[in-house]
Amino acid sequence: MFFPLLEIFGMSFILIRFAKVLDLMKNLLNKLAPIKKGGHPKLATSLAIKVVPAVCLFLTILLTNSVAQPIKSPYQVVPELYPNKVVRVAFHFIHKYSTTDSTNIPDNRLGKTWWNKRVDSINYYLAHPVTPNYPHHKSFANDIKFRIENVGVYHHVDSNYWEGAGIHQFYNRFVIENPNFSTFEKDSVLHSFYYGDDIWGGMSSGIPSRVGMRFKGRYKEFSIWTNWSPMEHYRSDYNYIHELLHCFGLRHNFKNSSEGTECSGCDAEIANHCFDMAQKPYAANNYMSKGQNAKPGGHSVTNCQLQRILYYGWGLYPRILGTKKDVSMLTYPVDKNYNAIISDSVILDYDFKAFGNIKINAHSTFILRSELQLPPGAKIHVKKGATLIIDGGTLVTREPEGVTLSKGNAWHFWKPKYKRTKGGKVLIENGGKIESVIN
Repeated sequence: MFFPLLEIFGMSFILIRFAKVLDLMKNLLNKLAPIKKGGHPKLATSLAIKVVPAVCLFLTILLTNSVAQPIKSPYQVVPELYPNKVVRVAFHFIHKYSTTDSTNIPDNRLGKTWWNKRVDSINYYLAHPVTPNYPHHKSFANDIKFRIENVGVYHHVDSNYWEGAGIHQFYNRFVIENPNFSTFEKDSVLHSFYYGDDIWGGMSSGIPSRVGMRFKGRYKEFSIWTNWSPMEHYRSDYNYIHELLHCFGLRHNFKNSSEGTECSGCDAEIANHCFDMAQKPYAANNYMSKGQNAKPGGHSVTNCQLQRILYYGWGLYPRILGTKKDVSMLTYPVDKNYNAIISDSVILDYDFKAFGNIKINAHSTFILRSELQLPPGAKIHVKKGATLIIDGGTLVTREPEGVTLSKGNAWHFWKPKYKRTKGGKVLIENGGKIESVIN
């Protein structure tokens, strides 16, 4: 009840100030009128040109500082603040003759076992991206923060489509035209289509896109799994994740690959992030680079790439919400508390509602330049040697003490200087504030 009243009060306050500014402008123009009538039109015009824009600028600043601060770019995203999300996925296997033939993964017990293990393997790699083997920009992802959940496996017999088709053709034929699928299953599940058996390969429907993915040559993949070839088994998981990340907004960042020359996306703007696949002995282990000399054991994701994944996966780009590009429709809502850990220097400059406690580790700095709302029972814990800077932002808490500080141990004079740690501290600058809202 308090927050609607607070919003109404805030808007009323803005409107009152807006009315005062309008009155000021009206009075100013009334005073300029006699000057103009009295034979000084140039003076009146000069004053109007100088004063009126200044008043408008003041009004703009007034309103800008009084309204919400939405996110405007994926590179503002603070990945540490976001919990994991689960993506609903379904798999369509297209056979040439029958669902038990060798033209695709068979519809039998072994085929079901294969896919269950495959989902577990993909989720393992999503949870454990490795350290980059290339020069990276400051930081890299320790968790891609998305998992997949298999909500259905479907087998189709269609000799024409087994030969191949465009993703939208697959999608229309086996999903949209399927009377057994509800609107939710059509719009809120990421569908993958497996066809043919002659080559490796995959493709997404767009960047970003929730329509689906297609994969060719999957029966070879199944036979590799049954004979257990670790290198090829890993490559198949990597191939799926590569296309999945295309759907969630990532582009290629490689050149001289077996697929041609392409280098684009956020990492192309950072030095050393356009990977040359001709280098030896192994190519860059980034998920969005490809090459014949890929090394098993895991791939990496840069912090810049993770920001894009979260930007689209959490529906932070309002222009595409509800469209075929809105991949946030594929995910389950988050209904659990999530305790975020800040272990670097980060800036939050867009309004955000936290999912639980926020801990700022030693030697880390969290700068708040927007409104951060903590849920009931949550606090910000500033550990020894850490700093919280509220730089013009607002921290809204539901607790009497929304921020707790760890005490330092610098007074232990017998300890070496490098082992002494100052207590956590909070700095409030440029009109920043902490609001305790107790319901």
